[in-house]
Amino acid sequence: MRIYFKQLLFLKTFAPKIAGKNKVISLAPTNTRATIHYSKYGPNKFFDCTTSKGTIAYDKYLTESIDLHSVTIRDLRGSLEQPELFKDGFTFLKDKVEGLEHCKEYDDYAKLLRPAAEKLVKEKIGAATTVAFGLRRRFKVNRSPTEQDQSAPVPRVHSDWSPEGAEKILKDIADSKLQLPQSENLETFKKLYGEPGSRLLIINVWRPLKNVYRDPLAICNWRSAQPKKNALKVDFFSPTRRGCLQWLHIKEHQWFYHSEQTPDTPVMFLQYDSKINGHYTIPHTSFSDPKYPKDLPPRESFEIRVAAILRDQN
Repeated sequence: MRIYFKQLLFLKTFAPKIAGKNKVISLAPTNTRATIHYSKYGPNKFFDCTTSKGTIAYDKYLTESIDLHSVTIRDLRGSLEQPELFKDGFTFLKDKVEGLEHCKEYDDYAKLLRPAAEKLVKEKIGAATTVAFGLRRRFKVNRSPTEQDQSAPVPRVHSDWSPEGAEKILKDIADSKLQLPQSENLETFKKLYGEPGSRLLIINVWRPLKNVYRDPLAICNWRSAQPKKNALKVDFFSPTRRGCLQWLHIKEHQWFYHSEQTPDTPVMFLQYDSKINGHYTIPHTSFSDPKYPKDLPPRESFEIRVAAILRDQN
């Protein structure tokens, strides 16, 4: 796929149309111009977020390092060409999960979507095994790019793990240090982890729970990311995570999203790949789409990280 995706000929810019309070009429797909939050250049940082002092220091770092940039975000809804997972780092899929509309609480969603995510990744990439972990439901409004509410979108360009952080979490899964449901997939993962010919990946399966109009997810095409030039490692320690990446702005970045994304159109994007020394960790962020009202209900989405093993890949 080319770095610039072809768009349908009829794409136009439409003003938002409102039908009653907090309801929006569907707009034609179109590229948008929006402000996103990058990080400023700085030295690599370490924060021990198991302590209040470390957490305060991390929050201070997030506040002081914001760097705002206006970028074009290309809309892939209705596009003639779609991104490919192992070329572009992400792909949108058609995948309906029966019963999703009946879920109400986190446990309901987790019970239904955990096996669905494992199956989706396994079938998409031909994995020998897949293990879902790091489940998160988003259903609140994030008032600030520095706010650390895990139930709200993250309006800051980031990757979930640094390569070192990803390697640690994968080892923790293999060593039974994470509390995960026992399954045949998990036992197979433990058996194959570290074996010659095992290629380790972490893939984020991000699915709307309702149609997304507010705070959609933007994803940076991997071939424009240039991690050696602009990835900033933020090393922190918490009970469940170790290290992530913040990203500096460069003009080469190419951003994409799927406007009015539906529960039947999840996006799958890479957050680690051992084949290329871990540097396949896609930058992503939520953003405010200026085409839609700012006072719409919070975005509702569910994301699941999936550890996968591919065998005998050249």
